[in-house]
Amino acid sequence: MPPTFSYVQCQFAGMRFVVRIESRLLPAAIRGSARELQVTPAPAFCAGLPASSFAAIEGNKLYKLGYYLQHMSELPPVSKIWSYGSVQSGAMLALSELAQLMGVEFHYVLPYIASELALHPEGNLALAKGKQMHLHVDGALYRRMARGEFVPAPGELFFHEGGNHSQVSYGMTVLAQELSQVTQKLNLSRVFLPAGTGVTSYHLAQATRNWRITPPRPMAMPCTCNRYLRAWALAAANQPYSVATSITALVHCTASYGCCRPSLKLPLA
Repeated sequence: MPPTFSYVQCQFAGMRFVVRIESRLLPAAIRGSARELQVTPAPAFCAGLPASSFAAIEGNKLYKLGYYLQHMSELPPVSKIWSYGSVQSGAMLALSELAQLMGVEFHYVLPYIASELALHPEGNLALAKGKQMHLHVDGALYRRMARGEFVPAPGELFFHEGGNHSQVSYGMTVLAQELSQVTQKLNLSRVFLPAGTGVTSYHLAQATRNWRITPPRPMAMPCTCNRYLRAWALAAANQPYSVATSITALVHCTASYGCCRPSLKLPLA
């Protein structure tokens, strides 16, 4: 079954806020209780996908890859998918699943890997390798990709770190439309989301330009490394999104960040 998403009333350190979370991750005591304010269905581009795919393509990755999930049967012939990033990347796992759905090879580039992890893969790395991912440990190639100097061959797709690609806005617009409706219904004033590379933050902010009502201002909280998010913020200086230092109302969170673990999401200072 495609995932559904619950909006749950939470309180932590004197702050009240609403968390958006995949419904399957909620404890049974919360499902259907007064704290579960609303449940929304999976986006239309999830229709027809195997249920097992949602264990790998989850959270914001579902929306990042929405264009390819929707148009998979209409794409020109593809032989290979390339990407690069960190060794336990959620985007790496999601792309390994997308490659299997498309019946193509997936090649992923790391700048380095710890010897122990190379010998005994675990976490997302183990899961992606189990989906036939081809792993390349190549610092020079990684730097070429990061600098935008890598050019895929004809019939190959290239995704930047974090699953960024030219069609990310397709899925982000779907998410923006949902958040627009929910924030209006629940009278929420801000959208706050954890940010790794900042791809979701940037494209969600872009999508707010299409909202038909005055949108809450998306706010991003760095969860991994500020250098990516700062780069996005500088590139989008005129966009309606900012890096947050405090939480206001609505948290959009994903399983890969550890849903409903406030210590991972909330700035306490």
